[in-house]
Amino acid sequence: ENDCKRSTVISLWSIFIFYLYNKIKIYGLRNFKKFVKEKKTKFEGNINQIYDLQKIKDKDLIYLCRELGFYDKNIENQLSNFLNTRNSCAHVAQLDITKYQLFSYIEQLCNYIKIIDELDFGIIHKPFFDKIKDMAKVEIITFSKITTSRLIKTWQYHF
Repeated sequence: ENDCKRSTVISLWSIFIFYLYNKIKIYGLRNFKKFVKEKKTKFEGNINQIYDLQKIKDKDLIYLCRELGFYDKNIENQLSNFLNTRNSCAHVAQLDITKYQLFSYIEQLCNYIKIIDELDFGIIHKPFFDKIKDMAKVEIITFSKITTSRLIKTWQYHF
């Protein structure tokens, strides 16, 4: 085993956030910009392109997506827990992720993607969704060898 479980969690979280960015893009950046102003969040920046969404803290983005109706309060709470796991993996800590916890992380994120994709303004991006789902079944995770930027490029290819 290459024992890159923590970096895999970080990469998976990055993919999930990028997925939310694309759902927001489908929803409409102008609509989202107006929505953010109406919610009076701490975010004061301008949203003109998808990459401007990176200026919004992940915690706030999770909240805003729930407010938009992407998912309910229960999923928001679970995603907040996933964010905490991601943050623990990103910083020096005693946290140890087992391969089974990692498989669970992958499977649950895939399930949340599927739930969000069932919204009427979106479609399931089946090729990439199936790839991630298949990876959750693999005993040795080769997924963790791929860098985040390469994962993002792979994700962009399927949009």
